[in-house]
Amino acid sequence: MQSRRQLLAEAVVVAVTALVGLAFLDQLPAEVAIHFGTEGNPDDYAARSVALALVPVLQIGMIALFAALPRLDPLGENLRRFERAYDAFVLVVLGFLGYVHALVVLWNVGYGFSITPALAPAIAVLYYAVGALVEDAEQNWFVGFRTPWTLSNEQVWADTHAVAGKLMRGAAILTLGALALPEYAMAFLVGPVVAVAVFATGYSYWDYRQIEAAAA
Repeated sequence: MQSRRQLLAEAVVVAVTALVGLAFLDQLPAEVAIHFGTEGNPDDYAARSVALALVPVLQIGMIALFAALPRLDPLGENLRRFERAYDAFVLVVLGFLGYVHALVVLWNVGYGFSITPALAPAIAVLYYAVGALVEDAEQNWFVGFRTPWTLSNEQVWADTHAVAGKLMRGAAILTLGALALPEYAMAFLVGPVVAVAVFATGYSYWDYRQIEAAAA
């Protein structure tokens, strides 16, 4: 699925991510905080070399995974039918990881900010991209809201993803509440997307029953 232009764009994102870490190499401590709890306090550390390599290596792994999915999926041809949205989503995911990497580097060199609210804009973009992707997604085994009912009926898939895609865009906006109310940041970051997932599951079942009843 990946064109040369797409591969070049992905390589640029990975390279920029790596350069962010290298730019601050001399300022980073020997032990770098790489994970933060819900209160924004570091709770896991890694050697500087590991911390700098971690996200770029993860990005490369994600590129390989996204490239492999259409070949692994029995409905891989359907994935190719929304290739542009799929490729754009890959870049958003890579950019999101790069943003997280930059936040971690900046925090470790002494910039004072709370990690959790700082993640809100990037998570909002990620959720919005998920909404755009699932609205275009055709039936497959890896991308979208895969319930027994969406995978059993193409119309249920289309109906569910048309609704859920719009709700994910709304969830993206709600996520920004973490900036206004940082004490409730985790609720804003996690709550909206969980609500959409629960709704999409219930809606797919309801829609399936409606379609089956109409066909009877």
